[in-house]
Amino acid sequence: MITGTLHKTRFAEIGFTMSTPGRWRFVDITDAQDGNKNNMHEIGAAYPTKEQIMLQIESFATEYGCEGANKPNLQTPPDALLQQIARDYLGIKTLDMRNLDALDFHSIAVWNIKTALEAAWKAGVTTAWKASQ
Repeated sequence: MITGTLHKTRFAEIGFTMSTPGRWRFVDITDAQDGNKNNMHEIGAAYPTKEQIMLQIESFATEYGCEGANKPNLQTPPDALLQQIARDYLGIKTLDMRNLDALDFHSIAVWNIKTALEAAWKAGVTTAWKASQ
């Protein structure tokens, strides 16, 4: 039985909930009869944050044998977002190929690359979180 709010995923078999503060768990929703939360039960490991459990949905669905697992459900990131990250964090004006080495190859500090990758990761987490709402 689950007591918290049920968050649905793209998989019909699983959702997730915060079972207690700081403890997020996947929920088997195939046991629910007419949406009755009393028949659902928590499954899998516990995660300390919503973001962490959301990052595990695809791999957990594969492990749990959900319909549609292992099928790509990725969207190409918007070019505008990638262009903005390149501009803001790497000092690259455009990601378009310009067929000139001086414009197409860049020398960039590793800390700037790390910051750009973190920005891209955060944008992905935010997108995934919004999609789950």
